[in-house]
Amino acid sequence: MVMSSVSQGVGKGRAVSPIPRKYSRSETMTPGFSRTIEIVLEHVPLGVGSLVLDVPCGKGEALVQISAKAGATCVGLDSSRELVQHAVRKIDRAELGARASVVLGDGGRLPLPTGTFDACLSIGGPSGIGGHSISAALREQGRIL
Repeated sequence: MVMSSVSQGVGKGRAVSPIPRKYSRSETMTPGFSRTIEIVLEHVPLGVGSLVLDVPCGKGEALVQISAKAGATCVGLDSSRELVQHAVRKIDRAELGARASVVLGDGGRLPLPTGTFDACLSIGGPSGIGGHSISAALREQGRIL
């Protein structure tokens, strides 16, 4: 389920990479990804009632695993329409219902309320911040916590 289609202008005025389209068609996970999620769950107290943001969420791998394993509610955000669509399909296949959703948006200007989330993941973060600096993206992530 897509929460909303925010930042409709994502990708306008700049070259759009073919990489997200190719990546979104693959079910291959990033090497070491499963272990990364295990480490997160070992060190971050997440569970039912926790609200987690995954930005950029890519194909939704992290948000699906964290929601399924910890029972947390997860929101993914990515600037690639293809990756958001793939994540929506993955959430539907995992039958997570309202515990997982995806937003199309800009990782450097999060369209989310201040102080709402309990945790924020940014696995592969630089790829999802658009033309913003990493420090600007990190400030945004801190804002929503």
